[in-house]
Amino acid sequence: MIDYAKGHAIEARAGISQHQREQSARWRDEGFLRGLADAVARLDGAVGFPQPEDETWFQSQGWRPGTHVEAWRLEALQHIHRGLFIAKRPYAEPTAGSAYADWFETFVDLKVVSAKRAEFGELLLYEMAATAIPRAWMRWAIGLVQHAVKISSGNAVDAQLSTYLYDADLFVTSDKRFQKLLESIHPKSPRSFAIPVYLNPAGDLCSDIEELVEGAVR
Repeated sequence: MIDYAKGHAIEARAGISQHQREQSARWRDEGFLRGLADAVARLDGAVGFPQPEDETWFQSQGWRPGTHVEAWRLEALQHIHRGLFIAKRPYAEPTAGSAYADWFETFVDLKVVSAKRAEFGELLLYEMAATAIPRAWMRWAIGLVQHAVKISSGNAVDAQLSTYLYDADLFVTSDKRFQKLLESIHPKSPRSFAIPVYLNPAGDLCSDIEELVEGAVR
């Protein structure tokens, strides 16, 4: 399993890292992001709208022409659309990358949702509170602040892992960079998530984790 995890989707992860390096360089040149503090500040009130060449597609998915929405919602719409309607066709057959659909279809009829994609997109873009879908916010937020520090080949996996933190009280890591990023966005999250704690892997991890848990219980 460890060998599989190391080799799984390695090209996709490398592509994401390379894209982040290029984007980070552009943003620094433009003065958009000069450091982590800038990135964290951008989390408040960041709005967006489709590029002109993408307006037709977004309009078909529920975007109202001439409007701005919170930036994370546009990204969430693209991710969820890909997971529900592209990665799984037909809907009765699981395929690679269909985790969104596999989970979603236990609650709703995907065929009905697919037939009303504009209404579904409108719900996501304009009506649902961020507190109801904090994981969508997290994927966008962690992806943004990752651009402000040294780009890591593990960024894509870190972004996935971060969405689980709403289900925990403590998150223990030996990755100082990841811990710093999570700590920086913690106050901005629409819902509280696990407190990120760094532990030195050279220490007695079992004892250190036990002490952390006991302290949290107290």
